[in-house]
Amino acid sequence: QVLIDNVDIKTLQLKWLRNQIGLVNQEPALFATTILENILYGKPDATIEEVEAATSAANAHSFISLLPNGYNTQVGERGLQLSGGQKQRIAIARAMLKNPKILLLDEATSALDAGSETMVQEALDRLMVGRTTIVVAHRLSTIRNVDSIAVLQQGQVVETGTHEELISKVGAYASLIRFQEMVRNPEPSDHRSRSTRLSSSLSTKSLSLRSGSLRNLSYQYSTGVDGRIEMISHADNNRNRPAPKNYFFRLLKLNAPEWPYSIMGAVGSVLSGFIGPTFAIVMSNMIDVFYYKDLAAMERKTKEFVFIYIGCGLYAVVAYLTQHYFFSIMGENLTTRVRRMMLSAILRNEVGWFDEEENNSSLVAARLATDAVDVKSAIAERISVILQNMTSLLTSFIVAFIIEWRVSLLILATFPLLVLANFAQ
Repeated sequence: QVLIDNVDIKTLQLKWLRNQIGLVNQEPALFATTILENILYGKPDATIEEVEAATSAANAHSFISLLPNGYNTQVGERGLQLSGGQKQRIAIARAMLKNPKILLLDEATSALDAGSETMVQEALDRLMVGRTTIVVAHRLSTIRNVDSIAVLQQGQVVETGTHEELISKVGAYASLIRFQEMVRNPEPSDHRSRSTRLSSSLSTKSLSLRSGSLRNLSYQYSTGVDGRIEMISHADNNRNRPAPKNYFFRLLKLNAPEWPYSIMGAVGSVLSGFIGPTFAIVMSNMIDVFYYKDLAAMERKTKEFVFIYIGCGLYAVVAYLTQHYFFSIMGENLTTRVRRMMLSAILRNEVGWFDEEENNSSLVAARLATDAVDVKSAIAERISVILQNMTSLLTSFIVAFIIEWRVSLLILATFPLLVLANFAQ
């Protein structure tokens, strides 16, 4: 049961209740329109003076004024044209313009770098004045000045009080504070021992209360304290870790369910490898036609080569279509499978893993978008190109040795130099 001034919110009119609540998310919701229109969603009938006052209080007016179109700048889909800190300050300005009685701050600074977080936190401090605030915070430093903190452990309230009171008790809250300070200033010599001591810490939740016109709660969640240290260690080690051995065969095994597509794609690649030598043979024979003295024979041979070229073109269409179609299906299925595995692995990490700068939401999303595609390039496209080039190379040398083996031997002797030259280039 949730009460506002001792009234169950289920009995309140939904539209009125929503008008009393402002929200600033970890990932602010910006629409594909101008900055001004995004801010006006907080109060559609606001004047431009009210908007500028709200943006000034949110530390947003300065950067908006520097934009070429000012408040009429398009933010793009989901605000992609702006940085994380800029989007967050626009969301705060929208909440300030609404001037709600209840403010919900859901991890409002967790996805920001240190510089942006400072500016956003200053804006949030001004926004929280004079209203009930519910804070979901990933850093305990953001709730130090609240009026009351309730610490939960395994679903039970184990401590309540202000920051100073809980620190003096040397309990669960004090342990969390010491842990976060240790993470900010690690000591390599006793890193392992501290990790061992903290490994017994249980998942802990802290609730903070801030005064206002209504009774309210502010919520902060932290879990798996030792997991954070271990994840930091793994992240550092990954930077210097060499590529795994036999990764290509491991990817082939991962792509095993698509073996029928692989076979058809391989057939298409082999057929595509014949195209280059075939056109070379046809071209060399066609040149002889220019030396014919009999015009009738020249015309007859020209028509023959026209149909030969049309046939070769149709053959190339079928070969390339078979090659790329089936390897594309194989690659897309592999991309989907790898992306799901990556997402599953990401979601299994402890909460502390997401607090790291290299694991913020934007970078994690970028990894999901690009790394799986890189895997596709490493397996599907590579197999396709290797089979096609090997077929073309072998066919070319076979034809060359049949036509003139002495020239072919000369080319074969200089072939390594050609490979090295291309590699150096």
